[in-house]
Amino acid sequence: MTWNSIDAEASRVDVTLVRDEADAIKKVVISDDGRGIDRDEVEGTFGEGELMEAHQRIH
Repeated sequence: MTWNSIDAEASRVDVTLVRDEADAIKKVVISDDGRGIDRDEVEGTFGEGELMEAHQRIH
């Protein structure tokens, strides 16, 4: 999951485990300080659904 961060030349990668009430892992969030990807490249690489999901997380 962190290969994207390495490809983006990140010097810092944070992995956060979000847990639910039963302490089970609900979500894994990975963030980094690497260079971003152009909006047009996101759709071509990951598909339109990923672009919409990324936009919703940012806003």
